[in-house]
Amino acid sequence: MHQIIEMLFGIEPKFLLWGIIALFTFGVIMLIPFLFGVGKEKEIAKEETILRKIDELSKKIEKLEKERKREEESKPSFEELAGVKEE
Repeated sequence: MHQIIEMLFGIEPKFLLWGIIALFTFGVIMLIPFLFGVGKEKEIAKEETILRKIDELSKKIEKLEKERKREEESKPSFEELAGVKEE
């Protein structure tokens, strides 16, 4: 078995095992920050900016609706234009 591994990989099996263990531990160490939520601050900041933009847009919509209502109220109706409206 040792000879087959040496033929395939060109190194002794114990060094291959240590290399695999080292790569595994390095990978686990690199994943630890993601497991504990490093980087969630950016997501929270993005969500806050999105919510702020939604609030701004809703205020603009309300303002436009109020302006439209004022314009509709200030316009004379068809009856007033025709002079048929009863008072």
